[in-house]
Order: sequence, then C-alpha cells, then structure tokens
Amino acid sequence: VFGQHITLLVSLSFLHGKDRKLFCGVIASLFSGIMYAAPLPSMWNAFTTRSVDFVPLHLLLLVLLTSLFWLIFGILGNDLFIMVPNGIGCTFGIIQLITYAV
Repeated sequence: VFGQHITLLVSLSFLHGKDRKLFCGVIASLFSGIMYAAPLPSMWNAFTTRSVDFVPLHLLLLVLLTSLFWLIFGILGNDLFIMVPNGIGCTFGIIQLITYAV
C-alpha cells in the first residue's frame, strides 16, 4: 500500500502525459514480475527437499493460465506493459510446473 501512495504522489505531482503513463506502467510491470516470481523460493524448497507436498498444483496452474491469457490480451492489444510482466509470469509458471513434475 505504501508503494502505491508513493507512485500516486510522484506521478500526480511531477509527471504529466506520456511520462506519467510510462512511469506508472514501468512500476506496475515491475511489481507484476515480482508477484509472479514470489512462488520461486517455495519451488526451490521443493527442489531441494524433493517433495511438493507444500506446493499447491492448482495454484501453479491458475497462475500460468492467468498470465497466459493476459499475455495473449497484451499481444492482441499491442501493449508492452501487459505483455512483458505476463510473459515473465508465463515463463515462471512453466518453470514451476516443470519443477513440480520433476
């Protein structure tokens, strides 16, 4: 929540037009990428312990499907701010499913 307030304050106070859109798009893309990378430590734990008991498969599948649909939407709309973080999300989702399968 604090980051949202900083982004709002900076964008409304100092930026206008395309600069504001670029700033907000980069911040949103950055945090979306972080969101998709968040399960990676638990996947590393699954890899080192050779157990996926604590990794929910349905969550991995839904994250992959959600990022895939948003990636397709971004491609159709030619919007890099949607394509890039969701492309990262698809990549992380595939890595997580491969780790789960192994």
